[in-house]
Amino acid sequence: MGPEKKDKVLCQLSDSDHVQHPDDLKSAAGFMYRKIENKCSFNTCYNNATCLVGFTNKGYMCACQPGYTGEHCEKDVDECITNTHNCDVNADCNNTEGSFNCSCKEGFNGDGKNCTDIDECFTNKHHCLSNASCNNTYGSYSCIFKAVFTNLNATGRYGPTTLGSHYTGQDHDGQVTVSNGTQRWTVPYTGDYRIQAIGAAGGYDSTANSSQYRGRGAKITGTFRLNKGEVILILVGQEGTVNIAGPSSGGGGGTFVVRGVNTSLIIAGGGGGVQQAVSKHAGCDASTETTGNPGYNSWSGGSDGHGAQASDRNGRGGGGGGFYSNGKSGGNFGGGGGNGGEGGRGFLQGGEGGRAWKNGIDGGFGGGGGAAGWRGGGAGGGGGGGGYSGGGVGDNAGDTCGGGGGSYNVGINRQDECCYNTAGHGQVTISSL
Repeated sequence: MGPEKKDKVLCQLSDSDHVQHPDDLKSAAGFMYRKIENKCSFNTCYNNATCLVGFTNKGYMCACQPGYTGEHCEKDVDECITNTHNCDVNADCNNTEGSFNCSCKEGFNGDGKNCTDIDECFTNKHHCLSNASCNNTYGSYSCIFKAVFTNLNATGRYGPTTLGSHYTGQDHDGQVTVSNGTQRWTVPYTGDYRIQAIGAAGGYDSTANSSQYRGRGAKITGTFRLNKGEVILILVGQEGTVNIAGPSSGGGGGTFVVRGVNTSLIIAGGGGGVQQAVSKHAGCDASTETTGNPGYNSWSGGSDGHGAQASDRNGRGGGGGGFYSNGKSGGNFGGGGGNGGEGGRGFLQGGEGGRAWKNGIDGGFGGGGGAAGWRGGGAGGGGGGGGYSGGGVGDNAGDTCGGGGGSYNVGINRQDECCYNTAGHGQVTISSL
């Protein structure tokens, strides 16, 4: 406070004192120094905050540095929780003391504030097998896998014995082995797969237009979760034997896709073998239901996963095999009752097609029942189709057929079609999703 001049006193307010900025205190003639308590001199603000004298009833206020809050700037601000960060939407925010940092998520590259997709396919940072295609997606990638399993050129009642070069260069090259006609596929990736199974067609005989009326195999499709390294058993049904010299024909084999040893995933029934058919009959075709079809003017199919057992007449065909058991055989094959074709074997019994009573008109691999197998004049029943439950025994009479085999599907997004395969062997297609 300075000397009085013309009834006025010069007053100067300074934040300097003997504690803060003592060098700023300068003596001047005629001036008096009066001090007040400086609350900021007690260093009550933290984390490099600035203390401002006044402003509050406490006599000071702390101006916090970015990243801190609280009356004394003692609290860290979690920018990640309060969403006050500037990380990219494809980055993770990591809170630190007084600040934060950003790091790009897996599948992205950048400084955390700007993250761009990594093309794993182009940069060869994917883990797809050599025969699968890599498909880049936003932030990731997928391995496009598609495998088609065939009968490997095998025909008749027995399945293939070797892979040969059939799958060379395809997505499942090196993943498949063959044992007793059944293919063993090791799953390459954990994920969802779309599986389509097609049962084989039944045979036909020498009757005019018979090939148009043969029993058709089913097409059964579903989505399944498979795990890397697990083994899936695949039995591809084979066409029932065609009889070009007489009546009756063999039943078509069912197509089976099985997890482990005995857990059915999807099964497509095979068509029944016809006997002097003169028109199309629905019972000759495979069924989308689990029960085998009864054929036409013949006997009932199997149920609950078993082979067809009903029959009582000489000259009949063999019953289609199911998943758990064989189909009914003629007495000449130990089945009791009159003579006839042999029942197809169940999947768990190996899946071989049944033998014909005569002339080798056998059922197809996959449980197709064998035909009576007459040639020239006379008659004889057709074989039932193999499947989850076997198709019924074909009767020894004109315009009849063995029943189509039953089907099975525990997948999701199912699509089941009863009458797809009009000719030829079965097939399995497995595609990754």
